[in-house]
Amino acid sequence: MIVTRHISLDNECISKMEPYIVRHNGNFSAAVRDIIDRAGKSAFPGNSCAMDAPLFRWILNEIDEVLVPDDILDEMIDPALMNSMRKLENYTNQRFGELEWDIDIVIKSDNDTLPSNILVEIKGISQKIKFAACMLSQYIVKNSLNNEPLEIKSVTSFSDCMKVELERSGKKEALDSLVTFFGGMDEVTKTIKSRPAFWKSIVNRHLLSNYSMVTVHRNYFEDLLADNIPLGEITIETLAKRPIQEIPLKEMLLLIKEVYEAARVVDRVEIENDKIIVFHNYRNKEAIEK
Repeated sequence: MIVTRHISLDNECISKMEPYIVRHNGNFSAAVRDIIDRAGKSAFPGNSCAMDAPLFRWILNEIDEVLVPDDILDEMIDPALMNSMRKLENYTNQRFGELEWDIDIVIKSDNDTLPSNILVEIKGISQKIKFAACMLSQYIVKNSLNNEPLEIKSVTSFSDCMKVELERSGKKEALDSLVTFFGGMDEVTKTIKSRPAFWKSIVNRHLLSNYSMVTVHRNYFEDLLADNIPLGEITIETLAKRPIQEIPLKEMLLLIKEVYEAARVVDRVEIENDKIIVFHNYRNKEAIEK
């Protein structure tokens, strides 16, 4: 039954209702019903909570490039939804709608139940859509591994829109793509948390020395004690995952740059064609020549 009532609202109230009025294409009654419906429910789902916007933005910034733990992801999105891209789209829009994130998710695929190509498009505030894109991409990759693994092929980002393209691929490629596009700090974060005292000590020493500390492989240090000239081959081979003789020159030069700059053996290494230029602040001529 519809009951008609007359209410008086000042301009401030009308202004606050504007987002709802726009959402309902100017239908004032529908906007009021929407507000009442939201007020009649718990503002957020039972396992959610509200927080101040600045704090929320800070949290999103701090977890940038860190993947969502699998158990948390499963709680947020049922793995069974992977069986239908349409249902996944509907659920995620509903879920983020309940949380009042004001984002819109569109999932396009060549097949609803077993896709080989997926395009995810998310519109909204940049920080929110980046996290949503990360979470949804992780969900799709993770839940496709046992059937037809889907690899992230590209991520296109605009101020208010992100597009993620996924294609059928191998399991390793799928997992690697997730780290490449969204999990750049995931392993680092887990490693630091696994041995916090060790890494705190390392960081403090580098800070106290203004990054003049040198970190080298133990075998490298052993060569120094034996009065041999260390070559850093062990670290380079570890990164390349093959013997140094099998590493092409171009790749070798990049690895030398990475190893010696990260270890702080030198200040900077520049590459010019097939040559390297080393920048350092050593004062001992004999040490420099070695």
